[in-house]
Amino acid sequence: MMNRPTDLALQEVQQLLDNKPPVERAVWYHILSSEKWKKEFTKNVKRKCRDYLLNDDQEMVSVIDLLHQKYVEANNPVKKQIDNRLDSILGDTKESIIQNDIVRKVCEVERLSAIPEEKLVTWANVLGALLAHDLKMAQIRRFMGAVLKVEVDVRLEGPEGFCKDQVVYLKVLLAYAAGRNKAVRPLLAVIDPMIDRIEGWKDFQQLVRFVRAVVAYHKFYGGNE
Repeated sequence: MMNRPTDLALQEVQQLLDNKPPVERAVWYHILSSEKWKKEFTKNVKRKCRDYLLNDDQEMVSVIDLLHQKYVEANNPVKKQIDNRLDSILGDTKESIIQNDIVRKVCEVERLSAIPEEKLVTWANVLGALLAHDLKMAQIRRFMGAVLKVEVDVRLEGPEGFCKDQVVYLKVLLAYAAGRNKAVRPLLAVIDPMIDRIEGWKDFQQLVRFVRAVVAYHKFYGGNE
């Protein structure tokens, strides 16, 4: 059975995550998901903190180090309990970020072009970090390719003739991909309401910029090839 110090360490991890801004929460989700229980766990966590501009987050590093020590000392049944509990914390964190910090705010505007560029970049940063561990680069590039094809087609015909019907199919494409691979679902959750808020060329251009930024951040966070 899990001992009290281990339970408290897990509770503290959750509390620290809950109190961080979205970008930091997403980055910690990525770090913990990708490095969990690996050899030289603490060393790798500290290195990634430096890489991703979180080098001053000593409180989180200390708690994670303690949790790792408890994991190493535990027997196999307790290891499984710790692993399941951390997976649950990370899963809840990911869902909360997607729904509360991005989707809900997208749904507050009527058109995508009304969203400030700075906010879009922040959301792309968050989404790139969340997707980097589970979603392969080829999959996200495939969607970007479909978006860019629409952009090229519209430019050839003339942006003034842009029609929303030209982008609605992108929702179907993502839904199909998400049905085959659940790692695509966070991308679908964000892109779907964004497409609903595309009425004109300026709105679509916002989507193009957002998708490009997500791909860039996915790469920055070491997204799987």
